Amino acid sequence: MGKANHVTKHFIKAVDLSSMFRRMIQKRISRQKKRPKTKRTDERGQFSVLTDDCIVEILSRTSPQDACSAAVVCKDFKSAADSDAVWEKFLPPDYKQLIERAVSPVVCDSKKEIYRCLSKSHIFLDHGYLSFKLDKKNGKKSYMLGIMELDIEGQDDPKCWTWSPMSRFPKVGILEAVDQIKIRASIPAVLLSRKSRYVAYLVYRIVGVSLDLQKPTKRMGSYAGREVDQSIVCLQRPSVHCIQRYWQKNGALPRKRGDGWKEIKLGEFYSDEGEDGEFVMAFEEIRDEYDTSALIVEGIDLRPK
Repeated sequence: MGKANHVTKHFIKAVDLSSMFRRMIQKRISRQKKRPKTKRTDERGQFSVLTDDCIVEILSRTSPQDACSAAVVCKDFKSAADSDAVWEKFLPPDYKQLIERAVSPVVCDSKKEIYRCLSKSHIFLDHGYLSFKLDKKNGKKSYMLGIMELDIEGQDDPKCWTWSPMSRFPKVGILEAVDQIKIRASIPAVLLSRKSRYVAYLVYRIVGVSLDLQKPTKRMGSYAGREVDQSIVCLQRPSVHCIQRYWQKNGALPRKRGDGWKEIKLGEFYSDEGEDGEFVMAFEEIRDEYDTSALIVEGIDLRPK
């Protein structure tokens, strides 16, 4: 038994697991297309000498996509590929704590089902103004901070802000009749996936045409109080084509999202192993007193790059 375990550990350490499984899966898919009715006598092929526990260990070191593909092309791998031991490795270390904070209960019978649930749509946490979702391919966490999770100057003044249920969150902020906009948000570093580069986006809509919002606006990002990025953006595409082309080239124009909202990049940062403190994002704009357009803010979206 000891010798077998030694061989297994040596095998796992020696091979490039992801590429090896991927090549095997591609060959099986190609073979099935060419000979769909051919009976396969050796399902595992070069992996036939390995125990089920070893197959579980190998699959857990690949990716969710590879594990699902392995289960489809080889029935002998299905039990291992669907096992809790494999999918536990794909889930983030703090997934249980996040599920406990969910507004609606997350009820699943297996770790694979939990992964599918968390990667299918955003899960709302706490009071419903913070949500997270896993990337389906790699399990990295995305977050959306709703309006109540942001620090906005004047947000308690009813003359400046009104509230409306126009999004995934219970309310959004509608900003009117103010001469400047200052938005700040922060998130604890421990909530983010480690060794991942994140991009922060302001998610918003504009009601009415605003020449003022076509002007350059300052955006900045900082970590633990240290400014790391400061640049200029436009919340609304300029009506002059040559100016629009310049800002498009510099990545400073908004783009439309699949949910109908617009987003503008605020900045990006790297979440390293063992990072503590918090990441801070900020946005600032000076408005003309005659500007009658309304800026509707849904929140800030944090996505791994």
